[in-house]
This record gives sequence, C-alpha cells and structure tokens, in this order.
Amino acid sequence: MAHRIINSIIAVMFFMAAWVQYNDTDPWGWIALYGAMGLISVFAAFNRYNALAIVAVAGIALLWGAYLFPGVLEWLQHHAFLDLTNRMSDAQPYIEEAREALGLLLGVLIMGYHFVCARRNAEGMDVIHTG
Repeated sequence: MAHRIINSIIAVMFFMAAWVQYNDTDPWGWIALYGAMGLISVFAAFNRYNALAIVAVAGIALLWGAYLFPGVLEWLQHHAFLDLTNRMSDAQPYIEEAREALGLLLGVLIMGYHFVCARRNAEGMDVIHTG
C-alpha cells in the first residue's frame, strides 16, 4: 500500500510540474517529459512497469540535462547557492538553466527508482510492499 501511495504522490507532482509549464516559452517538451514521467509513476503505483519506457524517458532527461549543464556550472562556480531563488531574468540565464537541470535530475533519480522496481518485479521479488 505504501508503494502505491508514494508512486501516486510522485505522479501528481510530475503532472503538476507539467501543468505549470503552460506559460513557459518552450512548454511542449517539458509538458511531454513531465507528463511521461507522471504516467510511468501512475503505472508504477500498480506495479506495472515498462523498462524500455523508463530508460527512454530517463535518457531524454539526461541528454536535456547535459545540454543545460553549462548553466549549472555557471551557478556553482560563480554565484551563491541561494541565487537560485532569485527572480529569473535575461541577465541571469543560469538561474533558469540550473532550476531546469535540477528538475531533470530529480526526474532521472525517480526513473532510476522505477527501473530498480521494474527489475525486482521482473525477477519475482517483492517491490517494497505491493499491498
């Protein structure tokens, strides 16, 4: 039961992340990616896994994160940690890039969790508690 609740909460968080992208300058990629992560999490809540989909979505997120990584380096090397909470502006593009990259990293970590659960499920092992 805990597994279902945790994955349901994760799914809602991804769907909310997709929803708030509607006013972004490049919304469709974000909506598709976060939406896919949400769907994977919904299926995971019911112990339904597609390892290929999980790996594909995680791979896309990793590649996108690599594209944004220069902004993360800019933030880490030249700015205070809390600068990430500043208002975004054209003069500080690293803020948006670092935030986006951190969101992608979180998504990759959760897809990694789903992949481990998928492997355990495929091997007939109990995935946390399936109740």
